Amino acid sequence: MFPFQEHKKKYPDESVQVTEISKRCSDKWKTMSDDEKKRFFELAQKDAERYQAEVQAYGGEDMAYKKKKRQKKDPNAPKKALSAFFFFSNDKRSMVQQEHPDYKVGQIAQELGKYWKALSDEERQIYERRAQEDKGRYEEEMRIYRQQEGNNTVNVSGGSSSAAAIERVAGGQNIKPEIISSSAIPQSVAPNIVTVAPGQPLPTSVAPGTTIVQVMHPA
Repeated sequence: MFPFQEHKKKYPDESVQVTEISKRCSDKWKTMSDDEKKRFFELAQKDAERYQAEVQAYGGEDMAYKKKKRQKKDPNAPKKALSAFFFFSNDKRSMVQQEHPDYKVGQIAQELGKYWKALSDEERQIYERRAQEDKGRYEEEMRIYRQQEGNNTVNVSGGSSSAAAIERVAGGQNIKPEIISSSAIPQSVAPNIVTVAPGQPLPTSVAPGTTIVQVMHPA
């Protein structure tokens, strides 16, 4: 992106399609030496740091992660691990806001970035350790979470040739079931199953250990 921006600065009045400029920049990039490319890598790194600093200063998450989080609606999923800079920003944000009450989000982010870069290795290690501990917490919680998710699914087979799945309700919390053939439900587990006909609403609460199955009758 930076070679593209430089091209636009050099030729502001040039009427050329973006795709053509991109092609020229790509060709130019291929002919550059490592030393010439280094400057653009440094610019990209600084821009990435600026973006992350603004995100952290705002107290939020980047849009890509927010989109993924919106798609994943399970409230029981572990909270994502925080970075060292995130812990630092959480500690120092209020201080920067008090020192500069008129600062906007971007300015606070820049100030936090300056403080972060000014830390000694020893001071930075404090936040690195916190981030490492939080990473361990997240990995362990994810391990347990995935294990529990696996236990919540019980595979059954019966008179139907198609595979079927029954999702068990734990602790009275309903889990949306898959639609399966009624012939795929073993009689041995039928007493513990609450069946729901296609198009019917799921029950709002059931006894712990009960299985909700949405069935479709075989043709």
